[in-house]
Amino acid sequence: MKFLDRLEEWIITFLMGAATLLIFVAVVHRYAAGLPIPGLQDALLKIDLSWAQELCIYMFVWMAKFGAAYGVRTGIHVGVDVMINRLPPDTHKLYVLFGLARGRPVHGHRRHAGRDASSGTSRTPTRCRPTSSCRSGSSTCASRSART
Repeated sequence: MKFLDRLEEWIITFLMGAATLLIFVAVVHRYAAGLPIPGLQDALLKIDLSWAQELCIYMFVWMAKFGAAYGVRTGIHVGVDVMINRLPPDTHKLYVLFGLARGRPVHGHRRHAGRDASSGTSRTPTRCRPTSSCRSGSSTCASRSART
């Protein structure tokens, strides 16, 4: 278990450091590419770092997920539990169980948002594909309207 805790710390540290370094390089690249130095500007404009911001966003999301899990496990995660901790032990247990039971359906609902509960199919309408079966100016396909 100690190995997994250390691994999680290393993953969080790596993601934070790599994202910071990546953004630093992208900002310096953007700034230096704008300088009117012919050889440098031409060389830097050939380097495409448009992916850096997107990768950094994903890295920060994963860092936050690992960090929140680590914080909850070690007890350093921010929580508003002053009132709950002052309750008698039996009442405290009831409130904690209620919170856990209530949290599960909420997060389960978010995971399945956009799905029809009865059939499991998506509630969003399908869009018209640009084929010969589509009617001009319509957002529905002829094949879809034939089904309904």
